[in-house]
Amino acid sequence: MNNELIKEYLSAAYDSMPKKIERIQSKFETNNLYLLKNDKQCRVLKFYKSRHSFVTDTNCLKLIYGDSFILNRRIDNETSTTNIYSVIMEYVPGETVQFNEEQSSDTQVKLARKIGEALCCFHRYSRQLVNQQTGTFLPVNWKVYVNDRIKQFELNLQDRQLGLAINYLKEKSIFNQTKEEMTSQLLHNDLLSDNIIYNHVKDQVYLIDFERAIVGHYEYDFAKLFWRTFHFDTSTIKHFLHGYGIDRIDETFEKNQIFYLVFHILEMISYLNSQKETIENKKTYESGYSILTFLIQTDFNIYPSSDDLLDDGGYGKFHK
Repeated sequence: MNNELIKEYLSAAYDSMPKKIERIQSKFETNNLYLLKNDKQCRVLKFYKSRHSFVTDTNCLKLIYGDSFILNRRIDNETSTTNIYSVIMEYVPGETVQFNEEQSSDTQVKLARKIGEALCCFHRYSRQLVNQQTGTFLPVNWKVYVNDRIKQFELNLQDRQLGLAINYLKEKSIFNQTKEEMTSQLLHNDLLSDNIIYNHVKDQVYLIDFERAIVGHYEYDFAKLFWRTFHFDTSTIKHFLHGYGIDRIDETFEKNQIFYLVFHILEMISYLNSQKETIENKKTYESGYSILTFLIQTDFNIYPSSDDLLDDGGYGKFHK
């Protein structure tokens, strides 16, 4: 998309025009990013190649981004008519967080705690937002959402190993132990390191990119974070939970985390099956498949740690 079409789009959608437009390099083929600069303001404009590239629930996005979220804007010019899906977000200066061997343990502890604090603030605030909604805002019931997705896994994932994981989800209901009020809050639903920004100047962690936000149980947000960002490191998880405000975990919490980890891996595999194969996608797929293998071998009774995956079957190669 060229700058002239962007300007035409912005003039149709917003009152003020940015003085400068810069293209931002994106690692994802499903969207295009642009930096919009004025004298005192800097925002990020994200275009999607299709409505369902990343957007999960439009009601959730409107709740988070307000009027800056525009699902479909039709742009007419001399040669064609274009349907554009986009969102404008505040620009958050800083660096994406990374947890690796190059960092000091003190840095990892601080970042883990700050991520816990940031996510806790978002969950508390989002719970208030959801409870205030009436009328057209009708989020899907969490239990219904999870059960519907499990049915989709059955239809679309034809593999013996994956079948064992699906059967586990069907047999292990977690909802008897889940309080209803804990399932009525917005979840980020995509807590990869790319979506967590650390600002060194302010010494603050920020969560960004809420396009996959859904309404559900807060512990589900932990599943991807513990796997894809913390790499199941028990010390990092412990300090994150302290930052979140959880000082003790019980058997129910661990069982829920196993359930949500399996659910998330199957979600991820379903998504990757619909995408073009890349080295990164293949690596993520194999990592998830290996974790499921470990969980099946332990009869879904042991939550994996980085030591388990490093020592058993070469799984550790996916956590470097």
